[in-house]
Amino acid sequence: MFEPLKLKFQSREKCPNVIKILLGNPLFEAWLWFIHSQASTFHNSVKLIEEKSMLLKLEQEGYITKEEVSNFHTPTKLFCNIWRNGVLHLKIYRHGWVMLKTTPIWENIEKTEEFIKTTVPSVKVKEKKLYNEYVYVKQYVINWKEMKTLPENKWVEIFTHFSKNDVPSSNMLKIVEFLLCLPGTNAPTE
Repeated sequence: MFEPLKLKFQSREKCPNVIKILLGNPLFEAWLWFIHSQASTFHNSVKLIEEKSMLLKLEQEGYITKEEVSNFHTPTKLFCNIWRNGVLHLKIYRHGWVMLKTTPIWENIEKTEEFIKTTVPSVKVKEKKLYNEYVYVKQYVINWKEMKTLPENKWVEIFTHFSKNDVPSSNMLKIVEFLLCLPGTNAPTE
């Protein structure tokens, strides 16, 4: 799906720059797949809502109960709340540390780690090791204040450098991956 779309726009003489930039970003294909899967889910939900008269008929005939109909949207509501709460609690844009617009501050990373710990308990982050990894990241990015590099490229450079030089970074990697793929934010596109 992605390659034909990419070729179609690249072959155009007057392809908008925004589309060229997006097609050049390796994360864009992942976002397209994510949007595609979400659109399908919402389309199917809306389709069922539009068939409400059919649902009422099924209920009247005893095939389904009112409770089943009302509980149908619960997973979607929960998912949307997770999106909204993620943005509200993390305040990514106020802190901006994951975007590396400024040198990261430990307190912001610590707040993020706490949020992840309470929101997604299956993600295990070791706080003492995370602090050491934060110090390594801080030392590495201290000269980046004026750079105009995209955040995901900065993180790729950091983690590639750390990997090549055997610098521990597994805990920081978990947090950055979590933030950059957080639904309901535009962190990956910034």
